[in-house]
Formats: sequence, C-alpha cells, structure tokens
Amino acid sequence: MKTLSLLLLLVFTIFFYSCKEDNPADSNKTTIELPKVTVNSPEESEMVADTLKMDIEASHSRGIKRVEFYLDNILVKSLGLQPFNYRFAYSTGSLPDSSEHTTFAKVYATDTTLITTTPTRKIIVIKLAPPTSLTTQMLESGSVLLQWIDKSKNETGFSIEKSTDEINYSQVAIAPANAQSIVLNGYLKTMRYLFRVRATRGNIIGSASQVVPAVYRTGIIIKSNPAGAQVSCNNRPLGVTPLIIDSVTSNSPLNFKLRNPFDSSYYQINYYPQYGRVDTLSHSFLVPNWTFTVQLYESSDPSPGHPAGLALSLGRALSYSYANKDSLDLYYFSDRVNIKYELRALPTSFSSRTAYFKKGGTLITDGTDSPVKDATWVTSFSDYDSNYYFVYDADHHYAKIQIVSRGGNGVTGNEAWVELQCIYNTIADIPSF
Repeated sequence: MKTLSLLLLLVFTIFFYSCKEDNPADSNKTTIELPKVTVNSPEESEMVADTLKMDIEASHSRGIKRVEFYLDNILVKSLGLQPFNYRFAYSTGSLPDSSEHTTFAKVYATDTTLITTTPTRKIIVIKLAPPTSLTTQMLESGSVLLQWIDKSKNETGFSIEKSTDEINYSQVAIAPANAQSIVLNGYLKTMRYLFRVRATRGNIIGSASQVVPAVYRTGIIIKSNPAGAQVSCNNRPLGVTPLIIDSVTSNSPLNFKLRNPFDSSYYQINYYPQYGRVDTLSHSFLVPNWTFTVQLYESSDPSPGHPAGLALSLGRALSYSYANKDSLDLYYFSDRVNIKYELRALPTSFSSRTAYFKKGGTLITDGTDSPVKDATWVTSFSDYDSNYYFVYDADHHYAKIQIVSRGGNGVTGNEAWVELQCIYNTIADIPSF
C-alpha cells in the first residue's frame, strides 16, 4: 500500500509540471522593446539662425528601419538605415524672423509596429542680416574708425573681428545694439589689418559683412553727440559725423549743424581747433529740449487717420497698434461705457515700454526741472487735469506734457480728442527743462 501511494505521488508531480510548461499564457510573456533614442539637437527653446540642426542617436536590437524628422507636425526628412547617429540640417530661409516652431522625431524599428516618438521641443528663428557699407580708416595715432550700416532688426550687439593674414579672424571689440560706428585704439600704422563686422543676439552670430582693410592716413576724427551733424569748414562741406578729414587749416572754424527733427530749424556752433595736428574733435550739442504739439484721439475711435498713441522721441502721434508698440510711449485711453478718459502708459500686455507720470505746475514753459523718477510716479492721469505732467519714458528720457485743448463727446462721428504741448529732453536721464 505504501509503495502504491509513492507511485501515485510521482505520477501526479510529473503531470503537474508537464501542464505548466504547456500553458500558453506563460509562454507568451515577452517584453516589448521600443527603439532607444537620444536627442542631441535642438535643445528646448534653442535660438537658430540660418540652419536648424536635428541630431538624434537611435538603436534597437533588431535594427532601425528609418527615422523621420518633423517641423510643426509636418514631415521634412526621412532617413533610412544608418549606424546610431541620424542628422539632418534644415534651412530656415522660408521661416519668418523671431517665429517659434516645434520639432520632434519618430524612430521605427525593423518591425515597423515598434515606434518611439521624441518629446516635442520649441525653437526660435533669429535672422541677423549682415552690416553693409563697412569702411575703415586708420589715423597716425593708431586709432581705427569703423563705420557700417545696420541692416539687422533685433541684434543685441555687433562683434568686431580682425585679421592680419586674411584667414584667421578674432573678436577684438563689441559694439552695442543699433551702433553704426566704433573707434578702436592701439594699432600700428605700419601693419596691415583687415576688419569685418557681425550682428549678434545671444549665442546667435550673424553673417559677416564684407572684409575691409584698415588704410593708414593722416587726419582728424570728428564726432558729435548726437551723431549726424553736418560739418563744414569755410563753407566747404566735409561730411556728416562721425567722419575723418585729412586736415584742418589753422584758425579756420569747423561748423557743426544738427537738424531739429521736429521742424526745419538747425542747431549750429563753430569750433576752432588748436594750431597743429589734432587727432580727435568732438562736440556735444547743448540744446537738449525739443518742443512740439500733437493731437491724440480716444482709443475707442477706430477711424483711420485718428492716432491715439504718442511717440515722444519722434515727436509724432501714431496709431495705437501692434505695429507701433516699440515706438509708442503713451496713449489716450477711453472707456465709453464707464465714461473714463485718461492719458495712460502702455499696458504691459501690449508692450514692455512703460512710461511714468508726475504732476507738475500749471504752465509748461515755467522752466521747472523734473524731479527724479521714483516710486511715487503714476501710470495715468485724467484728460481733464489742467496741470502739466512730467514724463519718464522707457528710454530713460524726461519730458513735459500738458493738455492745452480738447474736443469731441466720445461718440462715433464726434470722437473725443486732446491736443498736447510737449517738451522732450533728447539726452537720457537729464531732468532739465
């Protein structure tokens, strides 16, 4: 009996393990292997110039069949089997400046049902046009004057590059945004130098200007603040500042003439250089205040030709629109429902150019200087306030504005308007009037 029990136990054990090995649920337990992907480029929110570089590494135990690159959900490139690294360069020539786009890639294993999609990354297209009309002049002192025309719209500076062998260039100076000239010091007039200029923004470096050699000549650098003054000597035009002339006759006056941008008048002085050679002459115009009058219409008025915004540095009324957001300083706000009319700073949701106001006296021409801008300044005031207001704009210039007349009743066809008398100080951070 004991022998029979052992025999039955052995048979049951063999039967149990036999059934377990044949269980189809156990035999089908497999791990799904998706392609392994590493994205090398672009980085999230990367700024790109002429070329978007897409670069990934992909692998799978059965091999990679293809990799697809997408820009704004549109397939732009499909690559077949390659070892590990997949690269693609996409020209951004058709993409607008400062535009934002998304990129991602799809990786297919040899079994095309196995797909890995990379995370979406944002890119920003930055286009920096090269400066044009670069000129260079070297003086006996070893100073080099570079001048160019700024063709880029959103640069943060300019990289000045120098070479002595026409092959290798190195950065020797940085000029600020919107600059169109720079003076470099410490060069030997016996050496031959070549210069080129590039616009920059962050890590984006634009295309280089033409290469121009620095040619030695004797003469005088003539500058003015602000630049753009017409210079003449004995009624002979010499050019517009900054410029270089070969020489100045002793005791002959240099005439600097700067046009007032708001009317047809000129500010003018004579400068007598000392006898002998002078390397640099410079003149600052001491007439910083420009006066003008503009008419603004309420912001609720959609009529063309009825501007609601004011650009102080231009001395002009402009439409309160996105196209002018980088020029405007304030606008004539209206709320017809709540009957509210004010001179206001630009909303931060519309522009980063915030102006501030401080109440002054009753006569704008009283010669009173502005207090220095502080936390007590406001961002709006009523259109029925008869006092003038000091203004501090986003460019750090002080101004005075006063409503001298008003009209309209705030309905379509008879829109509200105000006439402003303005005094604008053209020199930054100077509160003098």
